[in-house]
Parts: sequence; structure tokens; C-alpha cells
Amino acid sequence: MEDDDGVKKEAMEMLSEFQVLPRLVVFDLDYTLWPFY
Repeated sequence: MEDDDGVKKEAMEMLSEFQVLPRLVVFDLDYTLWPFY
């Protein structure tokens, strides 16, 4: 569990690089948006 802090720090650094984040992230688990899957 010692690596969790490193992962959190890396994630925060990645988020700080992107000033504009999407308001909505959609995970299409049933593949309705992927007709050719």
C-alpha cells in the first residue's frame, strides 16, 4: 500500500496538465454504441 501515494501524486500531476476536463464520461458497457463490435 506504500505505492498508493505515488499513484495519487502521479494522477494529480496528470490532472493538473489538463485544464479542461470532460464533464461527463460514458462507459458503454453493453456496446450499444459499437454496432460493429
